[in-house]
Amino acid sequence: MAAYGYKEVSEESVSAVTATPSVSLGSRQAEGGREYIYAYNGGSAANKGAPVILTATSGYTFVVTFATAADTPCNLLGVVNNATCAAGSYCWVATRGNVGVYVISMAVAASDALIVADAGGSARVATATSSLTQLVKQGFIGNALSTQTAAATGVVSVYLR
Repeated sequence: MAAYGYKEVSEESVSAVTATPSVSLGSRQAEGGREYIYAYNGGSAANKGAPVILTATSGYTFVVTFATAADTPCNLLGVVNNATCAAGSYCWVATRGNVGVYVISMAVAASDALIVADAGGSARVATATSSLTQLVKQGFIGNALSTQTAAATGVVSVYLR
């Protein structure tokens, strides 16, 4: 809670995952060159590096199920960056800064545009084609800062918008 225009200093680590809310949903903090928002996982476990999508349930509830955004513009919240967030738990989600994201099995070159993609129902990251519609519908994450070979399924570094 801010007093006299001063922002409070968070005493909670952005790696914290809790069963009950420890701060207000939607709280924000910056650490290590990244910005985070506190949110609730309303779906299945979200592994480190997974993009998470806002649901219509509340302003700060997310899921890792790709089908949530299949036919509507993607409401990308950010990326789980520090620890796996179990289903029904609260955690800090990276919304800005340099993070590692899980990419589906495909080649990624540095500077490729990355979008939210379907990996067997789970949200993962893929390279975008030149389609502006694809960038809007599937949620532009950022541009790749590292590379991956075509056969690899791993983590690529990206700067979140």
